[in-house]
Amino acid sequence: YLGQLQYVRCKAGEWANGAVYILVTVAGLAGGFSAGLTRRLGAKRVTLLCFLLAAAGCGVLAGTENFLLSVGAVLLVQVCFRMFWPLQMSIQNKRAAPGNRATALSMNSLLMNLTACSVNPVFGKLADAGLPLVMTAGFLCCLAGAVLLPFLGDKKEKRAGKEKSVVR
Repeated sequence: YLGQLQYVRCKAGEWANGAVYILVTVAGLAGGFSAGLTRRLGAKRVTLLCFLLAAAGCGVLAGTENFLLSVGAVLLVQVCFRMFWPLQMSIQNKRAAPGNRATALSMNSLLMNLTACSVNPVFGKLADAGLPLVMTAGFLCCLAGAVLLPFLGDKKEKRAGKEKSVVR
């Protein structure tokens, strides 16, 4: 949890971790609003919004030692993560072929876990080198997700020549 290191960087007292942990936990409830927001804006817009807002949060964290800005940015990243989680699970389920659903979902899980096993140590090493560096890496990863989003669509629809994707 890099937020705690950020609060230390801001020279916040020990009380900060406990108090902010409560706020971050409550912010985690934002995931419950994901379905409604997705219905109103569409999955593609919500996904893009999550990527861009998380990038903004990471950018702020990379460049500030202000405690209140840091808390706001951590909350923003947490809300984006919690809003995106149910959406990405829905996208995975929709894209899994009915006959091979269990296999497809297992492969998705395997790939996500392998990615996490690769990315987490890299981010850990970057954090050892400096918190602004790892926050900048988070910013770049979120920005890359936003840039690549238009290219990630449903293969069946692309083959059919449609411009629509499952991620609307």
